[in-house]
Amino acid sequence: MKTKMPGTVALGFFGALCLFSLLGVASSYAAEGDLDFTLHNATGKVLDQVFVGPTTSEEWGDDVMGKDVVGDGESVLIRFHPKATAKHWDLKIVFDDGKATVWTNFDLTTIDDITISFKDGKPWATWK
Repeated sequence: MKTKMPGTVALGFFGALCLFSLLGVASSYAAEGDLDFTLHNATGKVLDQVFVGPTTSEEWGDDVMGKDVVGDGESVLIRFHPKATAKHWDLKIVFDDGKATVWTNFDLTTIDDITISFKDGKPWATWK
């Protein structure tokens, strides 16, 4: 398991990202290059919005959660459109208090699970 600790506030929106989110459903798509991952919330806060965008882009797509939220201790499966091809992705979370945090440069071709949290008050992520 690796750890990662960036923590910046994201700017902008990525309008053309084809990304889907499904709650509580196991992925049946297991092809090589699969970008799907399970996001685990260990932040102590409610995740109100989740955005995922290619590291090479300065803009974000739509909130992949739609009207749903992810409570502390809950998980959500993030599924990508099969035509999504970027290797490295960034993750922007907007909490229910309106504050936002960004984790960057996840190689989703090698990651199946990401757990986000705070360590000593700073954004933190672990993955496998």
